[in-house]
Amino acid sequence: VLIGLEKCSPGLADRVVIFHDGLSGHDMACLEKIRPCEFRKYAPQALSGFSLGESARRFSMMAFARYELFGLLEDSEYVLYLDADIVILRDIGGILQYAPVGMKTGGYPLNVSLGPNTLGIPDSVTGHNTGVIIAHDSLPYRGMKEQCYELTTTLWDTLHFPDQGVFNLMLHQNGIAVNTFPK
Repeated sequence: VLIGLEKCSPGLADRVVIFHDGLSGHDMACLEKIRPCEFRKYAPQALSGFSLGESARRFSMMAFARYELFGLLEDSEYVLYLDADIVILRDIGGILQYAPVGMKTGGYPLNVSLGPNTLGIPDSVTGHNTGVIIAHDSLPYRGMKEQCYELTTTLWDTLHFPDQGVFNLMLHQNGIAVNTFPK
């Protein structure tokens, strides 16, 4: 991700924050050779004591690190969240136009992510893919990180796509429209 970002959109990021669950000093030094990075060990207290439910065992606890983007908006105008498996092949500077929040459509009802917890959400409400998220500080972001963690712990046992479902549910509950990236 970092190599693609530097190669294709070198001026896009003022700073790079990498959340991790145990990068070695060697790995951090290698990443620092690409560009300066801020490393943050991710160990969410809100999820301590939880183990992934039967339907979500294929996910890492690192999936929930995307919730931290709301905290980064405290001192950043824009936050671009990129999953670790994203490959950047061309300039992505135009992504800023999709703020205050932009994501790729997931093409499925939000209820698919939530499992049997439909919460009265109609199947017409579509979920979005949370592998790439652009957010702007014009969002009413205060409290959203906490809301995501609270929803995660409340719905824990039945979530199918835990981080994605909760992130989309939180936006839906707050009446926030998502600007959809082109295909």
